[in-house]
Order: sequence, then C-alpha cells, then structure tokens
Amino acid sequence: MRALILMLMAASLAGCATVGSQSAVDVVQIDAKGISHLNGRQVPVASLSDSFTHDAVVIEADRATPHANVVAVLEEAREAGIANVSFKTQSEIK
Repeated sequence: MRALILMLMAASLAGCATVGSQSAVDVVQIDAKGISHLNGRQVPVASLSDSFTHDAVVIEADRATPHANVVAVLEEAREAGIANVSFKTQSEIK
C-alpha cells in the first residue's frame, strides 16, 4: 500500500520545484461546483489519473468545495501512483 505525503504550501507555491519557467508539478483547481481544471485545462475528476504529467500534484480548492470532491482528486493521484500531493492555501484577509 502506498502512502500519500500531504503538505500545506503557501499561496506563492514557493516550495514547488520548477524547470525553466514551467512548474514541475501538476496543479488541480476545484471550484465550489466541483469543476476541476488540470494545469488550466478543464478535466473531469474521473480522468485526472490518466492526465497527470508530473509526479507531484498541488490541489487548489475553493473554500466552498465539498470535501468529497477533494478526496476524489486525492484518489485519482493515488491511482496514478503519485505520492507527493500538496495543498495550496491562502490566508484569510481580515
């Protein structure tokens, strides 16, 4: 059984490795309606495991995104053999 390594990252993604001007991670954005985008391109969650191009994933989820949608992305990463999964977070402005 493979384990997922989960890390919280600052909004700047300063901790992500880069190659030239391209990020060496796949970025999955999930909005409040559950619509997912992989590296800026809309991709159904069920197709993510076949669409990842790197061995690391950063998940950006809207605060109103249902938990189940985030878990589905984690499952797709696991199916693709990706153990390096991070979450991009943003501080709440007060």
